[in-house]
Amino acid sequence: PDDTCATECFTVSKEKSDVCPLLAMPDSPFEYVDGGMVRECASGTRFEQSACTCIRSNIGNRSSERKQKIENTVEDLSCNPVVKLDFSGHSRDAFDDKSGNPQSIGVFDVVQTMKEQAMFNGRGSLKLWRFSNVQLGPEFAARFKFYAHGQSHRSETLMSNCIEKNEAAFDIRLDTSILEIVFTVKTVDSPEATMRMFYQAYQWNEVILRYDGHSFSAAIGPVSKTIFIEGVIPTKHAAISVGGCDQDDGFIGYMDDIIIYNQCIPEDLRNLVFE
Repeated sequence: PDDTCATECFTVSKEKSDVCPLLAMPDSPFEYVDGGMVRECASGTRFEQSACTCIRSNIGNRSSERKQKIENTVEDLSCNPVVKLDFSGHSRDAFDDKSGNPQSIGVFDVVQTMKEQAMFNGRGSLKLWRFSNVQLGPEFAARFKFYAHGQSHRSETLMSNCIEKNEAAFDIRLDTSILEIVFTVKTVDSPEATMRMFYQAYQWNEVILRYDGHSFSAAIGPVSKTIFIEGVIPTKHAAISVGGCDQDDGFIGYMDDIIIYNQCIPEDLRNLVFE
């Protein structure tokens, strides 16, 4: 207090006005924190800490746009089937691909049943033309269901990229004499890998095949096996045939819910534990 003051005096400190109550977001120039809440600058502006406000900006990728790009990227990275056949609908579209990828499918002596399944008579097949001269992999997966009859002395093709008697790089078939399903994959760097497992006649069997560039895994029902191989599956001129390669190895029975993935493996199949 000043001794000359007639009244009580107080020293008043000047209040600071240069402290910004808003905080910049470290990972986004288009957002700021106000009282614990994250707020977004208006379109065409960004937050400037020194000015304590949003200022005009020519920088693109506002936070909302950035989030949308991230969402689009996640969607693009998801693994979607390239073939999906469930044989549902009317007879005229029962064999249409339901994966959302328009493609031509050759239907030869295969019919839709009342229960919306595909019935094979031993002479018919489905030709997936999109796989002609197309590389399988580096990641590849397939799953489907089949219903086979009893023992015989035939080798019956379920799924293969064969042309008549020519060898396939990818093949799933039945050895009906001993009720075994045989999985075969060939790569350019490894010898032919084959796995055999028993299947059940006169009932539905679910099949899964997975190749991730390092291991070849297959399962039928609860039984599974894995072989470690490497390399690219060689490209074949043939389409993938479902139900038969020629008149001598056609499948006799029913198939349903055929799904094929190429160049990726979905998380539900990738996370399966094979023996």
